[in-house]
Amino acid sequence: RRSKRSAEKVMFLTPLHGGIWTMCIDLTKEQQQNLTEQGFLMSGCVNYLGPPDPTRPDKNDWIQRMQNLSISCALVTCILLASCALVGLFGILNRQISAVLVTGVMYILATIFAVFCLAIMHFKRRTKKDCANLDPQVSPYLNAARVFSTSWSLSLGWAGAVTCLGAALLWLLL
Repeated sequence: RRSKRSAEKVMFLTPLHGGIWTMCIDLTKEQQQNLTEQGFLMSGCVNYLGPPDPTRPDKNDWIQRMQNLSISCALVTCILLASCALVGLFGILNRQISAVLVTGVMYILATIFAVFCLAIMHFKRRTKKDCANLDPQVSPYLNAARVFSTSWSLSLGWAGAVTCLGAALLWLLL
């Protein structure tokens, strides 16, 4: 009986919320304390940018690559938007039509990279494979119970992409 008990795996299914860089446990302090007493050791957030776990086999390596690609697209978008502000300001102050046109093109590029980032995040949520170290451990019948819902940040991201496209058109017509 004792050997049978040591071979058993205990799995805690908890609500999580995540973004581009982190995934956090969505429990109250009381729930977290209750689960800690039962043997649930994880608390806080999992950082996707953290060092890889050498004990974990990389069966979901494609998910990690998609995550890195999404983060890269988000960073490129931020860099492009900062550059748009500088080049656009220069173009307006010095009345340089070429700088104004370049600003419009950079806004189009920022829109493209933002759409890539959001599409990758959407794909990850739809495949229901978001936590690379947990996914291989969850049996298929439990995987069907996983629910991924979006919140305000994804809507804000899409609104930002549409706004960038609108700004690009305005800069090109200026």
